[in-house]
Amino acid sequence: MIQVRYNQFETNSSSTMTFAVDICQVEDLDIPPVVKIDSNGDHWKKDLNGCYALAVIKGQEKEFLGLLKYAGVKEIFVDGRPVDADPSDRHVTFYREEFVLAMCFGDFKSFSEWQGHGDEWDNTSYLTKEQIKTVQTLMKDPKYLVICIDEDGNEIEWESSRYSKMVITDEEIEAEREYLAHKKEYDEDIESEYDDYEPETIEDLQAEDAAWEDDDYYLTKRNRHNKKKNKKRH
Repeated sequence: MIQVRYNQFETNSSSTMTFAVDICQVEDLDIPPVVKIDSNGDHWKKDLNGCYALAVIKGQEKEFLGLLKYAGVKEIFVDGRPVDADPSDRHVTFYREEFVLAMCFGDFKSFSEWQGHGDEWDNTSYLTKEQIKTVQTLMKDPKYLVICIDEDGNEIEWESSRYSKMVITDEEIEAEREYLAHKKEYDEDIESEYDDYEPETIEDLQAEDAAWEDDDYYLTKRNRHNKKKNKKRH
C-alpha cells in the first residue's frame, strides 16, 4: 500500500529542507541468494556497499546483515569472507527498513527542496517538473512506497498538494532539461536579455505573465529567450 508522510528537517548550515520525497520499491525486489559486500563502500551511496558502510558507522552491522537474511539472502560475504546473521535481529534505525532493502535490491529515489537563508540564500532549490512527474507516476504504482516530508511535521496526502494537480507535458520537461543544462548562461544574461524585450501586443504580455504565475516557468523562460534571439536576427 502506498503511504505519504510529512515532517521537518534542519541542516547544519543556514538552509532548511522544506520538502522531501522518498520513493522506494517495496514489491518484486531482486533479492539474490548470495551477496558479496565490499567494506570499503561509500556510506553516502544508496547501494548495498553504501548501506553496509553506514551500518558499521552507526554500530548496526549485525542488524543490517540480519535484515538481508530476513529478506531472503541465503549467504553473505564481506570482503570475500562468509559471515553469519540472525534474521530475527534485523531492526536498523539509520534508514527505514523498506528504504534499505530498496537501496540494496530495488529502486530508490529521493528528491528534496531547500530554502537558503542569509549567505546561503542562493542554495534555495525546488522540485523539478521531471521529479514531480516521476512522483505522480509512481504514486499510482502499488509496488512503490512514497513518503513526503515538509517543514511543518504534518502528514498530508500527496493528492492534497499542488504538485499532484500539476499537468506536466513532455515539452515542459524538455524545456526544463534545456534550461538546467544551460542554467549559468541563461541566468547570467537574464537582465540584459529581457529588459528591452517588448511583447507585440498587450494580450501577449498578459499571457506571458499568467504563464510565469502558473507552472510553466522553464517553458516560458525558454520561449522568451528564443523570441529575443529571433528579434535580434531580424
